[in-house]
Amino acid sequence: MKKEQLLDKYYSGEIETPEFEILREEMSSTPPKDADELLFNAINQHRHLQGGINEQELITSIETIQFREKRHKRIRLLRYAASLLVLLTVGTLIFNPGSKNQLSTDEQFDIIASSLLQVSQEMELPEPAPQILYEDDNIVIYVE
Repeated sequence: MKKEQLLDKYYSGEIETPEFEILREEMSSTPPKDADELLFNAINQHRHLQGGINEQELITSIETIQFREKRHKRIRLLRYAASLLVLLTVGTLIFNPGSKNQLSTDEQFDIIASSLLQVSQEMELPEPAPQILYEDDNIVIYVE
């Protein structure tokens, strides 16, 4: 039986114990890819819910899972940024030990700026909204 059919039976309350075990094994073998899998995993964490699902508790579980995923992503990005800074520092010390190979201040600034740009692009920060300075019927002046 397909996973979608098992999920439909699960959500309608018509699933049998062997089918439920098959569904649980299939869902736990891969990370959640869509809302159905995320919902099933969140419900399945609360085995004490025999008579029904507490909707608020379910929403809290989903929000907790999403918060953890975002936190892990931020931690991973910070690790990349720290590793990049360590590599730049070690590389500068190893490959530029003497004054004859010393980078100029502008070159050092360019390296740091490009590294920070790369980290900020990986973090996918939202674009700032334009700020309206003046507006009337004929003209709008704004700064991006």
